[in-house]
Amino acid sequence: VNVAIGCFFSVACYNTIEILFLMFTTFRHKNTLYFWSMLVASIGILLQGSSASLRLLKLAPNLPMAITASLGWWMMTTGQSLVLYSRLHLVMSSPRKSRWILVMITTTFFAFQLPTTITFIGMNATPSNRPDIFTHAFDVFKIIQLAAFTLQESTISGLYVYEFNVTSKPIRMIRENKVRNLLRQMIGLFAVIIGLDVALMATEYTGHFQIQTTLKPAVYSVKLKVELFVLNNLVNLVRT
Repeated sequence: VNVAIGCFFSVACYNTIEILFLMFTTFRHKNTLYFWSMLVASIGILLQGSSASLRLLKLAPNLPMAITASLGWWMMTTGQSLVLYSRLHLVMSSPRKSRWILVMITTTFFAFQLPTTITFIGMNATPSNRPDIFTHAFDVFKIIQLAAFTLQESTISGLYVYEFNVTSKPIRMIRENKVRNLLRQMIGLFAVIIGLDVALMATEYTGHFQIQTTLKPAVYSVKLKVELFVLNNLVNLVRT
């Protein structure tokens, strides 16, 4: 398990450092939701990964690491969803749909992520000589939360594929190859997100909590890296 923790954390660190380097060297505008959500998600990956690893390896106090790991989890999950949301307007012309996506992200945070965090911190803050009233609730919420994030990210990435397929029809006659390649990339992004989320859910449902906890930052770093590549290509296509 310790070897797996180290490997997953190394993958997360490598991908995140590369993402941060690309952000600060290639982004023209740094006062956008896209940039800041990408930055928050990247920092969250490092924070969650380092805190979870130190906690599981017992190299740091349990409760402070549980708190910082939870903060990192907020940043990398909600941040990653906001990365996708921030570029939806390039393929979707309906403000109403965009608002519903934002409502979904907000609802997921307050309805699922916040209760999971409260029960997780409460579980770790409860002294061993006192009754633990949080563990059962946490076991329930963590599964529901993971399913909610899988559904949310699948919905947003699926919208990219559908909306781009519809809105790109007028320019296909001019840039057919570029449009087709980008559509394939979006389908690939959708497949990557689904596949990695299924892997996370599999580790959760099979009871491998330690593996799942340290796998999360690695998974989200891969997803963020793929999103950066695909969304930058989308921006370039729209601008040219």
